[in-house]
Amino acid sequence: AALRQKHNNSMADLGEQIDTINKNKAKSEKDKANMERDLQEARTGLEEAMRDRANMEKNCKMTQASIVETNQKLDEIARALNEADSTKKKLTVENQDLNRQIEETENSLNNLQK
Repeated sequence: AALRQKHNNSMADLGEQIDTINKNKAKSEKDKANMERDLQEARTGLEEAMRDRANMEKNCKMTQASIVETNQKLDEIARALNEADSTKKKLTVENQDLNRQIEETENSLNNLQK
């Protein structure tokens, strides 16, 4: 009877150990599934971040190209403005010279008429 009792106690202990192991296994599997889900979410987030980065770099390059193009146009406009300003100065001097010649001619005419 004592031997049977000892055997029953050992069996009960082993049953409890098996239950504990099964609970720990279930918990570990649940934790593993959560970690795998978290890993997949992290991978998805990383892929999205990489796509966003690629788009930003593309937009940055396009913006830089636009800036270069705009600066070139600005340089062309500045050159055209300088040329127009130079032409205006030449025309102003020429106009003054012609006005002086007209005035001299009018004075000569007036002198001849006297």
